[in-house]
Amino acid sequence: MMKVFVYGTLKQFRGNNIVMIEAGGWFLRPFMIPKEQGYCLYAAGIPFLVKSPSEATHVYGEIWEVEDIRPLDRLEGHPYWYERKEFTLPVNGEGDITFWAYTFDKERLKEYHTIVDRVPTGVF
Repeated sequence: MMKVFVYGTLKQFRGNNIVMIEAGGWFLRPFMIPKEQGYCLYAAGIPFLVKSPSEATHVYGEIWEVEDIRPLDRLEGHPYWYERKEFTLPVNGEGDITFWAYTFDKERLKEYHTIVDRVPTGVF
């Protein structure tokens, strides 16, 4: 079993959530990556989790547990489009949680998309 942080179309009631079901996944909890981690969201129709400490915001999403990560890797184009990165973060009063999240390189984002906007709220 693997835990995965999702922040866009894979979330509950979103267009690609069926892939979470195909992966044998189930929703565990809402979750926030704190801005101290140096990430923010950009969007160009779909969201991108980007390392950018100078623009960092809290990023809101969901933690899911999946039996098979391969359906998510296929959807996200890992490792050629998004890159799956492992995070370990503290959870108030519960110790640490380790999970995977799909990130995107900020410089590559500029190459592939002419119109991208930072999502200042951290919610897509």
